Amino acid sequence: MLKGASPVSPIEQTGAAIANYLRAHLNDTGGVLAKVVLRHVRTSEILLENFDRPAAVLAGYLNQVLESETLLKEVVREADAEWGQTLGDRPHFERDGHPPHPDDPYTLASVREALTQLVQRATRSDE
Repeated sequence: MLKGASPVSPIEQTGAAIANYLRAHLNDTGGVLAKVVLRHVRTSEILLENFDRPAAVLAGYLNQVLESETLLKEVVREADAEWGQTLGDRPHFERDGHPPHPDDPYTLASVREALTQLVQRATRSDE
């Protein structure tokens, strides 16, 4: 029945390609930002609309996050929470009007920078 066809759906193939790209190109010292980004990408409308273009999906999602302070804060908060769970340590959440904790691997500034660099790479690879 599947002769010649892949048993993996095109959307799952795109998700796997994005996961591989994140592992190879995302500056992620704590190791969990890629998981958070991938989780969001896999549930995004962009993936459904461009499932055959992984670089476009990733660049589109990253642009959405970088253009929305609310989405960026959500990604940072999830990364902090997952980092805390992974290490069995208390996460360091940023608070408005306070400087980030010195041991926080995922600050708004650091995540914004990492995602900006990643979207630039993804955009170049889609051209």
